[in-house]
Amino acid sequence: METNNEQMLISEIEPKTWAEKVGIHVGDTIIEINNKDPQLHNPAVSYGLLEQINSVKVLKTNGITNEYIVHSTLFSNQVLFIIIIPLTVLALCLFSIYFINKSNKETNQRSAHLLILFLLIIAMAYISASGSSRGDLLSRYVNIALFTLVPVSYLHFIYQYFKESGKELFKFSYIIFGYMLVLINILAELVNNVWE
Repeated sequence: METNNEQMLISEIEPKTWAEKVGIHVGDTIIEINNKDPQLHNPAVSYGLLEQINSVKVLKTNGITNEYIVHSTLFSNQVLFIIIIPLTVLALCLFSIYFINKSNKETNQRSAHLLILFLLIIAMAYISASGSSRGDLLSRYVNIALFTLVPVSYLHFIYQYFKESGKELFKFSYIIFGYMLVLINILAELVNNVWE
């Protein structure tokens, strides 16, 4: 979406989406989202996405105004990506964590603890993505932190696993550098939001 002179114009429509099916077209103007001023709808204003809507009023390019109601279904894309996938990932991670923890009771290896941490980070990243997609700013920062932590925490696990085996694949300074990149990424996002 593009915001132009206090108007919100549709600039792109993804193929096979709800908007395409109901007949919303590029060039249409959004008049209301959820019976409110579209400039108050955070996902639309912050990310240019028409998400988290129950209703939308559109001024068509031919001058006709149409109101569209979004009917929630159990298997909609929104439910799939916000609820079903995150909870499935969480369940799989918790299932794996249970067996890792059970098999690590006697040896108490640090690499197993790092693997558990890695799995928790993945699960929480998917869950925080649902809050981020709803336009929650705190969830966005948490989501950025967790998704950038995924590869770093995995490398940390690999480093520790091979170290316990008596091999060193790479220096620990690479792991420290990875964690620093996570912090830099979060700070860059904070600065970007302050300057907007």
